[in-house]
Amino acid sequence: MEHIQEAGELKLTPRGNLQVKTIRGLLELNLFTVERWNNYQDKKILKEEDFSFIHLAKILLKMAGLAKVRHSELSLTKTGMKLLKDPDALLQTLFTTYLKEFNWAYFDGYASELIGPAGAGFSLVLLHKYGNQAKPVTFYAAKYFRAFPMLEDTMPPVSYAPHEKHLASCYASRTYDSFLTFFGLVDITARDYRLEQLRNVRKRPLFDALFALYPPKSSVS
Repeated sequence: MEHIQEAGELKLTPRGNLQVKTIRGLLELNLFTVERWNNYQDKKILKEEDFSFIHLAKILLKMAGLAKVRHSELSLTKTGMKLLKDPDALLQTLFTTYLKEFNWAYFDGYASELIGPAGAGFSLVLLHKYGNQAKPVTFYAAKYFRAFPMLEDTMPPVSYAPHEKHLASCYASRTYDSFLTFFGLVDITARDYRLEQLRNVRKRPLFDALFALYPPKSSVS
């Protein structure tokens, strides 16, 4: 958003993408330190979609009404310029937009659109409770599907993987590799991103700085 504000408007490609020079300028800011994507710094820049964290930022800004496109130029709206001065409100806006409006299946090929966004609050509760220690993503996936078994039926079986493993892969990819990593709330260590049992997740201090979770008050008759 500061990049857009400084430029006034960012000229887009005929396809509506950010131009290569814009992507390069964002990468040179060294804002994106996610281990899995560090090699993007040396990657040949071909199109915006190759850099999912930049592509997502543009999507969320437009969804939340913080940026607009007119005459192939991307600029901030009045709301966007206002929230740029209020980091707390800006974060809340982007976070709730991701939770409530963004299609979590956008970056993957999994058939179910419900796994991950449905019960996302429960995932935050799990991370709050267990996230001080690194635990396999399969640990969280098992608890998620135990709480929401009905979601298992939203994913058709595939021939190349056991159903339980396929479900866990979908949940872990959307919740930890994407959602929580995009917002800088978790660290993921992995020897092989293709194998869920070799990936561990742990919450960052930022998580507890942003979220306070309390059990619901028991009703009194």
